[in-house]
Amino acid sequence: YGMAGLALSLGAALTGLGALLLRLLPGRRPAGEQEVLDWFDAWLARYRPTVGLYFSGGASSAYQANMWLEPLARLDGRPVIVLRERHMVQRIAATDIPVVCLPKVSTLMRLEHSTLRVLLHPSNSGKTSQVLRIPTIKHAFVNHGESDKLSSCNPYAKAYDEVWVAGPAARERYALAEVGVEDKDVVEIGRPQLDAVRPYAGPPAPGAFTTVLYAPTWEGWDGNPGNTSVVEAGENLVRALLADPGVRLLYKPHPLTGSVDPRARAADLRIRELVRAANRQRGGPRPDVSAA
Repeated sequence: YGMAGLALSLGAALTGLGALLLRLLPGRRPAGEQEVLDWFDAWLARYRPTVGLYFSGGASSAYQANMWLEPLARLDGRPVIVLRERHMVQRIAATDIPVVCLPKVSTLMRLEHSTLRVLLHPSNSGKTSQVLRIPTIKHAFVNHGESDKLSSCNPYAKAYDEVWVAGPAARERYALAEVGVEDKDVVEIGRPQLDAVRPYAGPPAPGAFTTVLYAPTWEGWDGNPGNTSVVEAGENLVRALLADPGVRLLYKPHPLTGSVDPRARAADLRIRELVRAANRQRGGPRPDVSAA
């Protein structure tokens, strides 16, 4: 048994050594830093990106970038997604838009000599200031949603060339907040994520559903009870809607709901159970997607 064990160990060691030697072959070695940078410069020259989405953040914040992927893909020009953390590459939703990850500031600065002219910023982060140094790029803050929370009139917004908002309410919010964002830098673009929603065309046909989307925001980092409707009104609102057999309810809470205020988390769970219970009670086929 001793000789057999020795032979087995020797065989495993030789196998591992062989695999290592294969990786050291010129065609199998991981590319060095300069080789990668040369490839990146060549790719920039070949692809010639014109507009990009810049994003940096933690694992739980990927939704902030993902909500802008479809609008970005519909833009004229050649879009690109610029990430700063490698872990975020795996969390970006499926897209045909090229994705580059540039952890180092020195690599990021290579964008200054590219054809990239506009960067959209769906969030503020510590690394945002690094890319704002590039003078050849116009930086527009698009946020990842709007509400009456303080984050929707953050003083950091004045660091950007322009602040793109949904409409007059957001423009007025910045004016009232007096955080240094000039009115001339606020641009109303609507809410591209809602482009697929059809305008009102009269009451639904007999037997058809009226679709109601309830998409409350979260309680915010300050836990202000006025930030979200989930705690005080969510359950009553959902109960009333579900009591109407002609209503199809879509409940889409903010991903961070309940992360600060336990009451919001508890209310969210109760609302989800109300929706599940209604699904169990209602028979017949589910409404077609077009009913939305």
